[in-house]
Amino acid sequence: MDKFYTLIRFIIRSTYEYMSQRGYCLGIIRLFNDALHEVALKHGDSNGIRLHLCDVALDEFQNVVSKEEDTKIATEAYLIVLEPFLASLQNEKNDAVHARLVDQFEKHAFANKQLAAFIFEIASDEFTLD
Repeated sequence: MDKFYTLIRFIIRSTYEYMSQRGYCLGIIRLFNDALHEVALKHGDSNGIRLHLCDVALDEFQNVVSKEEDTKIATEAYLIVLEPFLASLQNEKNDAVHARLVDQFEKHAFANKQLAAFIFEIASDEFTLD
């Protein structure tokens, strides 16, 4: 089982590195986000993979961003990369997955002040689940 979770981490990291090498092309980001949002993070019978994605995706994205020297990611692209997780954070009904998302955003996302303001705006929206 551990080797499959390691494979997931490797694929996530490689995808974020590819995005960085391509200058965070919105088309590439959107394709990956669609796969995450429509398949991987979608409600299912098992939460194991969703919990693992919550754990590793933001970690790996932050690792890629922190290693960049010549390419700085714009706040807009940063938000677009995080979009499937933000959508899950807003709509997730499973308490365990929602709690894991909250923990990961507290750990990573609030380092960027513009991003923190955006997340606060989403959280205060009337359609966001309590």
